[in-house]
Amino acid sequence: GSLIAADLIENFPSCDHAPTRWYLKINGALGQPTWPRAMRALYWRRDLARASIERILAWPVERVILAHGEIIEGNARDALRQGLAWLR
Repeated sequence: GSLIAADLIENFPSCDHAPTRWYLKINGALGQPTWPRAMRALYWRRDLARASIERILAWPVERVILAHGEIIEGNARDALRQGLAWLR
């Protein structure tokens, strides 16, 4: 039930480092799992990304272990769905 993801989404409920907190806040990524607005331009083939996201959301994910931010537990699949809504 664990998904290990490097750059699928970020999850920073809070941040003590002021410059990072400002970056996250400006990019809509502070306090919610998502992908920062400034980084969204990196998705060139959104059609392929959407297909991959749909496959991932079909998995029985209970926990998401991230490279950037805190682990998501509990409603992990719903958090992924909400965090990737901009792409879907």
